[in-house]
Amino acid sequence: MSHPPRIPEMETSRLRLRRQAIEDATVFRHLWTERDERVPAHRRLDPDGRPDVDDIRAQIRDAEKSSLLTVERTDTGDPIGYCGLVYGGDGVGDEPELAFELLRAEHNRGHATEAAQAVVAWAAGVGIGRVWAGVWEWNLPSRRVLEKLGFVESGRERPSSVHGRNILTVRTLSQSSRAEGRVAAVPDGVIVSGTLPDDVDRCVQLWVRALLARDGEVDSHAVGERTRGVFGRPLIRFAIVDHPFSGFAVTVGKVGEPMTAVLERIAVAPGKTGQGIGRALLTDAIDSSRRRGRSAMELAVRRGNPAVRLYEALGFRAASGPADHPLGGEPMITFRRSL
Repeated sequence: MSHPPRIPEMETSRLRLRRQAIEDATVFRHLWTERDERVPAHRRLDPDGRPDVDDIRAQIRDAEKSSLLTVERTDTGDPIGYCGLVYGGDGVGDEPELAFELLRAEHNRGHATEAAQAVVAWAAGVGIGRVWAGVWEWNLPSRRVLEKLGFVESGRERPSSVHGRNILTVRTLSQSSRAEGRVAAVPDGVIVSGTLPDDVDRCVQLWVRALLARDGEVDSHAVGERTRGVFGRPLIRFAIVDHPFSGFAVTVGKVGEPMTAVLERIAVAPGKTGQGIGRALLTDAIDSSRRRGRSAMELAVRRGNPAVRLYEALGFRAASGPADHPLGGEPMITFRRSL
């Protein structure tokens, strides 16, 4: 197995997913005390009460590059559990398995779904093809979370035991290959490819060039830094039109609405407009968001932008009145469509 990408720290509207710290051991020990009696013995406290807090502290020290992140609430700063990816799981080969567990006091608040959605979106953004999740048949809360995230039963199970059926569910994401295929809706042969983090710099530069061509003068450094920040969020899709490089699009999740995708950036190189590139990128963003379980997509555009015609042709409708742009100029209108 090639070395898997290390999951980054990330934030959602209500949660922060960060590296595990020694201080988290007390919360993780509490999780052990709350586990259902039907959980296998190796996942419950033994007769001597092990693992204790010191045991868990030692595990955290040893797991320096763990792909399980501590989940904490941003409003209080309190850790409430963990979420992340596990590699080398039984029955999933080299593909990662989603794992999450929160304190009982945090159940039924959507926190597990919100944390897991951020992890899955990141996995899709870095080109992981599939994510698995094992779940006990009797664990209805976790099964509901997985259903919300678009996981489906794979038809495979882990070996039966006295603890019941352990079902393997799966969610198909992107393909890791750059050549993800032709966009059928574009007859002129534009190829949209899933892309990699090393393409960020040239996409930032393209965005600056596009705004210069449109506005005549921009603060290139400030524009570049704001655009670079977009790539630090959990991505649903990062795609380019390459050979020659002539456009890109970035889709992220909407804060507070995990089932809504937001087309955060879409740009076509000056001199390449009118060739179907924007349509190809937008079609790809719609299709990939639908495949990854989103039910709606939004985008914001300046009033009077000719691109509105393309958005409307692909099913977007104005969902808000004009709102002031924080940087001035023409106000922004939000467009939305169902997926």
